[in-house]
Amino acid sequence: MKDEKISPDTQTFSILVDAFCKEGKVKEAEAVIDIMVERGEVQTSKRGKLDIAKALFHDLALKGVQPSARTFNIMISGLCGEGQLKEAEDMFLKMDESGFPPDTVTCNVFLQGYIKNQHYDDVGMLLHEMDGRGYSLDASTLSLLIHQIAAGSLDRTSKLSVWYFYSLSVEKYPDNPMLGTREFVNGKHGAYKWLTYKQVYDKVIHVGNAIRSCGVEPEGRCGIYGANCAEWVISMEACYAHGLYCVPLYDTLAFADEKKICEL
Repeated sequence: MKDEKISPDTQTFSILVDAFCKEGKVKEAEAVIDIMVERGEVQTSKRGKLDIAKALFHDLALKGVQPSARTFNIMISGLCGEGQLKEAEDMFLKMDESGFPPDTVTCNVFLQGYIKNQHYDDVGMLLHEMDGRGYSLDASTLSLLIHQIAAGSLDRTSKLSVWYFYSLSVEKYPDNPMLGTREFVNGKHGAYKWLTYKQVYDKVIHVGNAIRSCGVEPEGRCGIYGANCAEWVISMEACYAHGLYCVPLYDTLAFADEKKICEL
């Protein structure tokens, strides 16, 4: 176009930005936006490139250019990052209307946006919707959720708990190996014997019921005294199942005597 001395207009630039976004080439899309700013095709504002992106996205719709799911996800990510959750939710609904139902990426981006902006009530609803759609949490979202639970930002006795996520894993992967114990035969280490998620779950239920029968109530403390092993993990999950605080105790601790343990 340059050789033919034809000057690209806003629509041309918009199509380029959308094409780059569809291919996941964010840097190239930003470079086109920078050229548009230099040419005066769009005006910068306090929110910078997000406002430019919003204007371009709106312009695409006016020009009849259909954004892809990737383009929607990029926009939703930017809106969530700026705390503009209402606009992000509106765009979430537009995806279905445009024939691009929200995918796993969309939902994970939204979850992170809700958590970082402390919209904890919305987290539960979105998790329920993800479950209904068969979507899974990615590693970064799961890590963020567990961190918030541990920090007390999310109620450990609610649906948003470590136990909830473990239960989801049991439902999805009941026959997958979860805990392995290495056999010790004739003084030598042998092969690992594995328990599946479902087998561990069944043991957890029994142990949890036993702990509760001792009078330990939700939000209570339960000490686990022993070496690292499958039984230790099972006991820990049993605590999580009933909203109990798991208190690890080891021989290596200086205060590991009967009197001090009772004081804890």
